[in-house]
Amino acid sequence: MWAAGIHILKNVVVAGMTWWRARMAAHDTAELSTRLLRGYLAAPWAFHLRRSSAALIERLRDSPRPFFDVFESSVIILAETAVIAGLTLVALLVAPLSISVMMAALAVALAIVLRLARRAQLQGGARMAELGASLYRHIQHGLGAAKEVAILGRGRHFADAFEHDARGVATLASRRAVLDAMPRLAVETTFVLGMLALVVVGSLTGDVAAVLPLASLYAYTGFRIVPAVHRIGLQVNSLRWTLGASRALLDDLDLFAPAATSRATPPAPRVELRNVLRAEGVTFTYDDATAPVLSDVTLTIRRGESIAIAGATGAGKSTLVDILIGLLPPSSGAITVDGQPIAGNLRGWQANIGYVPQAPFLLDDSIRRNIALGVADQEVDDAAVRRALVLARLDDVVRRLPAGLDTPVGEGGSRLSGGERQRVAIARALYRDPALVVFDEATSSLDPGTEREIADAIEALRGDRTVVVIAHRLSTIQRCDRMVVLHAGRVDAAGTWAEMAAGSVAFRSMAAI
Repeated sequence: MWAAGIHILKNVVVAGMTWWRARMAAHDTAELSTRLLRGYLAAPWAFHLRRSSAALIERLRDSPRPFFDVFESSVIILAETAVIAGLTLVALLVAPLSISVMMAALAVALAIVLRLARRAQLQGGARMAELGASLYRHIQHGLGAAKEVAILGRGRHFADAFEHDARGVATLASRRAVLDAMPRLAVETTFVLGMLALVVVGSLTGDVAAVLPLASLYAYTGFRIVPAVHRIGLQVNSLRWTLGASRALLDDLDLFAPAATSRATPPAPRVELRNVLRAEGVTFTYDDATAPVLSDVTLTIRRGESIAIAGATGAGKSTLVDILIGLLPPSSGAITVDGQPIAGNLRGWQANIGYVPQAPFLLDDSIRRNIALGVADQEVDDAAVRRALVLARLDDVVRRLPAGLDTPVGEGGSRLSGGERQRVAIARALYRDPALVVFDEATSSLDPGTEREIADAIEALRGDRTVVVIAHRLSTIQRCDRMVVLHAGRVDAAGTWAEMAAGSVAFRSMAAI
């Protein structure tokens, strides 16, 4: 009866510990993943320019769990060490010399194997993480460009690249299995050789009967200790693979300030553009570049005007805009709003900006959620959504849809035309009623007819808002109040269309005048 009660109690305790350990690991993993994502989303734009989204997604998906496996492995190692210590102390009371020799031999065998495998395990864990990100990248590229891949018949290229890295993962997994087995094989071999040594000693001395009790003790202790030593070796191996894979994760966590990964982010006071936005002597050099992209750029943008920034590819147009809207800090110089540097309140400045990229990313969701991007459903202002639709000249299209604002746009906006996708992006930029709206090559991929319609929507914003337009096509910027031409990272000329046509060689070359 007592034995049954103790057994039941033991099982209850084991079940409770298993539940506690699993719950702690799962919740801590979720917390770390969320903290990491918050950090990535709050990271400076320069961080994302250096990092692949595939690598970040892979890190978010797979890295946190192994990170917490370190804790579990450490607990197991401590527990097994305690078991070995207890058994060893008992055995030492009976046969101190023999047991000491056995434990020393087992420890040496385990240490040699772990030492030899250390470098391969650390490098293997890091390489496994790299290959995981590469596999995701091949999937992302192949399926993301599925239509072009099908037309070009290039599916085999992406499948072959995926297979190459998948085989790399398989090779590493096989290597890990061998390395994980090595501690057990080494310890078992050492133990068997010890038993053989006792038998040989007994045979040589002719006193087998005297050796049998010692051999029995050795066997009993060994059969208890060897599995524990093997589990220690297995957990040390697991720790090394995990640490190798988690170093990049730890490096990323070190990059983020606590405020960037915290749940509560107090709203910044909105910076209003009342008179002038100004770039003062702005120079910028990317981290991996030797020459500056922008050199001593000075530019004044007055409230309510529309200004075009033109120039050849590589002139620095998009970089200048990224600096104006606070995504990149200038290497030297400053951006000021009504004389105040924006560096002191970037979030407040960006709260007053609408941005329309060349290739907008649309959620596989409704029109409403795409326009009010990142706003919880219960907080979406439908009046603001409809106002933005009118300004983007998309209201008639939405009105004709049976589901209206709840119409799904498909993955990447696949259910919309190119012009409609761009209008959704414009509506998204206008949802917050910003004072400054930036169009970054927003019409370069559109046909002439759709481009004119988008240009009409842009022109309708003039006066009420400050508009900055980047474009290659001069037809898009012809109706802007002023134009600035960049050449080799410097302001080549600035003025109205007529002034530029008369005085700027670079502009005349672009316009083929």
